[in-house]
Parts: sequence; structure tokens; C-alpha cells
Amino acid sequence: MSLQQEAPLAYQDVFVWGPLYETGLPLMDTQHRMLVDLINQLGRYRVEGADEQALMNCCWSLRQYALYHFSCEEQLLEASPLSEEHKASHLRRHGEFAQAIDGLSEQVRQDVGQGADALLGFLVKWLALHILTEDMALAASLDQVPESVPVRSQGVLIEAVGQLFDRLVSQRGWLADRCRQLGEQQRQQAYRLSHEDGLTGLANRRALQEQLPSLLTAAQRQERQLWLVQLKLEQLEAVNQQLGWNAGDQLLQTLARRLADAGAELVVRLADARFVLVVHPSTGQPVLADYLAQLQGGLTAPVSLLDGAASWTPRLQLAAACYPDDGLCAEVLLQQTRAS
Repeated sequence: MSLQQEAPLAYQDVFVWGPLYETGLPLMDTQHRMLVDLINQLGRYRVEGADEQALMNCCWSLRQYALYHFSCEEQLLEASPLSEEHKASHLRRHGEFAQAIDGLSEQVRQDVGQGADALLGFLVKWLALHILTEDMALAASLDQVPESVPVRSQGVLIEAVGQLFDRLVSQRGWLADRCRQLGEQQRQQAYRLSHEDGLTGLANRRALQEQLPSLLTAAQRQERQLWLVQLKLEQLEAVNQQLGWNAGDQLLQTLARRLADAGAELVVRLADARFVLVVHPSTGQPVLADYLAQLQGGLTAPVSLLDGAASWTPRLQLAAACYPDDGLCAEVLLQQTRAS
């Protein structure tokens, strides 16, 4: 099974600024774009799995900058010919926004994932409608063309909502791809945890039980031999007692690396100090007895432990079985190596 990680997908901003959102007032448009950037930063944090503190900092920045933006808008409102009722409604929405942000920030504290999703949805919807209704009307009033505002706002609103919908559909597809990618990564991680030995990185007993039957089937189909070699590292307990558990772990890891270079089809850590090699001998490879002798010689070279502070020469017991001479199924062959 391939354990290669796929390249990460490129994140797509949930709110894309465009000409439809421009009011014609440079200061207001600049501030709106800053709010859009903060919203997209929140979305990016959410998708990339940022922690609660990062999300809370982003919420705080959004609230503070929105309040600053509102103070600038309120100065413009004072100079606007809009009705007092319209101005009061505009100001009321500013207050409602601050209250909503505070409530949604509390949700983030209680549940980072759901709270951030609720906050992001509120911000995208609120900012789009705020710009396309109240702020467009304010900008038009300052240009002294209030009569054109309703028609322009309605047309822009319909088009902008359509663009947002398209964007959200695209984002949904991106999120689905991301979920599939994360699911595959989790499956690969689960496979590693269940089929690999945590200390040495070699295959474990479960991997041997799953893969050995198929290797035997292939050997039968190709009318070839298959060798099973079981090794036991002696005196591991003595290493642990005399030099410590770290030294024992280093000895096992070094032995595992040497076994990985032994030309085996599969290398397994079966138990604490026991390993199994499954070897598919190729044409010209020595007979089993000679292979075992070469293996023994390559594995018993001294091992440097604890950054050179100690050295240990491994002593090994080896037992082997050959398919089809010593058995035809996995259980019998493994029993033969244990009995030897």
C-alpha cells in the first residue's frame, strides 16, 4: 500500500472582492477590502485547523477593525442628506454587528469548529449585504444622486449574490476534496499504526498474517521457493538491565536497519526480540544454508550504543523453513521456524 502523501490542495478565498462591491468612495472601499481580507484569513485558519487562540485573535481583529470602519462611516453619515430614519437604521445595524460578533466569539470559545463556521457564515452574508445596501446608499447620497440608489442596489445585489453562491459552491467542492484527502491520510495513518512496529518501522505480526498467504500464492504460481527465516536476538534483557532501555531500543533499531538491507521480500518484528524474514530467492542466489550464514555474519557486527559510550555484539538464533519443501501453508512454515 502506498503511503505517499498527496500534495495539499490550494485554498480558495470564500469572499472574493470585485468591482460589484465598490462604492466609489476610496476610503470606504479600502476599509471594506481590509474586512474581506480578515474574513478570508478566518476561513483559511478554519480550513487549516488553526488553534482556538489564533481564531480568537482573528475574531478580535475583525471586531476592532469593524468598529474603526463604523466610526468612519458615521462621520460620513453626518454629512449625508439621507433621512434621519435611514441614518438611525444604519447606526442600529452597526450596534447589532458588534453584539453578534461578541456572541459568535463566545461560541468559538465553547466549540472552535462549529463556532468558527457560524462566525464565517455570518460575516460573509453580513458584509455583502451591508456593502450592497447601506453603504451603496450612503455613497450615492454623498454624490447627490439618491434616486438612482434603489435600482442600482437591487441589480448589483442580485448579481453579487449569484457570484457569492457560485463561490460557495466552488468552496464546497474544495472542502469535499479536502475532506477526501484528509480521510485518505487518516486511512494511511491507521494502516501504519495497525501494520507497522512503532519502534523499528518494520512490518508487524498483523502485516505478516495478511501478506504471507499472498506471497505463498505467488510462489506457487511461479513454481519458485519461498524462505521463511526467524531470528531471535539473545541477551536483550541483559542490555536493558546493564545499559538501560534506551540502549536496548537502539540495539533493536540497528538490527532492524540491517535486516531491511538483507534482500527480503518482507521483514517483520514478530515480538520483542523476534524477527521474521520472508525471502523470495532469485536466480543465482545461494542456497538457504549459505544465505543464513551470510545473514548471520552481516547482523552480528558490533553495535555502537548511547552515542558511542557503549558497544554490544548481537548474538542471534536463526531458524528457517522452505516452501514447498517444509510446508505448503503459512501456519506450518511458521511453526517449522519456531520448532527449529
